[in-house]
Amino acid sequence: MDSKERRQIFDCFFSFAKHLPVTYKSFVFYKPDYDSKDQLLNAMTKALSGFIKENQSFFFGYSVIEAFYDSGQQEIAQLLRTVFSGAFHDVEFRSSTASLYRLQQVADLICTMEALVVKTEKGIVTKSEENFFLSIRRFMHTYYRRIRYLDFNSKKQN
Repeated sequence: MDSKERRQIFDCFFSFAKHLPVTYKSFVFYKPDYDSKDQLLNAMTKALSGFIKENQSFFFGYSVIEAFYDSGQQEIAQLLRTVFSGAFHDVEFRSSTASLYRLQQVADLICTMEALVVKTEKGIVTKSEENFFLSIRRFMHTYYRRIRYLDFNSKKQN
């Protein structure tokens, strides 16, 4: 496929994603900023715990909290279990399934976009990333600005 065809497919999926009733909160951790894996995991735990504590009323609006993770990294899976189990009494942990595949793809899309913003801020965007979106300016204006409307914090402030 040429880049135009790939971008058309991306645009269709992006359009699908931005119309879903989804909100998200992203946490950005840049590995080189931490001296060890333990230091990184501690920072991640504090960030997730703090977010849950600040937004308890949102979460307590649900009778059951369902946490999905694709089991990609065991440390992350354990962190999620520890933090969510400590914060909520009724938490169900599930592996991603085929029926949730689209939701998982949307989560991957959002994470990829957030990562590209970090790479932009650090000046480490690859030429292929820039070429795919035609420019970083176009990415920020056409895509990222719109996906941010799904962001948990922007919903909370409105």
